[in-house]
Amino acid sequence: MKVYKTGIYLCFFLLGFLASSNAQKLLQIEDPKEVKTIRYYEGEKITFRTAYFGKEWQSKKIKSIMVEEAVIVFEDGFISLSEITHIRHGLPIRKIVGKALMTFGVGWLTYGGIALMLNLPNVVPKDLLVGGIALVSGYIIQLFSRKIYIVGKNARLRLLDISFPMIEPAKP
Repeated sequence: MKVYKTGIYLCFFLLGFLASSNAQKLLQIEDPKEVKTIRYYEGEKITFRTAYFGKEWQSKKIKSIMVEEAVIVFEDGFISLSEITHIRHGLPIRKIVGKALMTFGVGWLTYGGIALMLNLPNVVPKDLLVGGIALVSGYIIQLFSRKIYIVGKNARLRLLDISFPMIEPAKP
């Protein structure tokens, strides 16, 4: 009886999953030099610039995507795809490594500075060099943790609807 209930729960879970996976609308960034594309789905945060706001970056969460009208809807408004001039995409591995190095560098400099001020044995001013190098290299890595795509120059934007087509019953 227990196996039978588990099978029924599994069937309901799969049916719910298939029903929820029906709506797949996305914004795709295509770089002509790269094979892999970058995709932003509904519910994800996107950072972009428009000609109207000039050099000001806007970060907004995508509420929905209207493919036929080429419009992205946000919580506080909407924007046409043709109005976007730049998109900034974060590279998470570089950002994580940069923050970790900076944290390590600050910690090393703090404890090394305290040890130097207290004249602890086996501590020389050269020890602070390790923390300084880690701090600077982490900052430099974080500077290059974002890639900026310029629409029309090195990127192309497309709105896609990859939903499973709904089958309509035949009319008599």
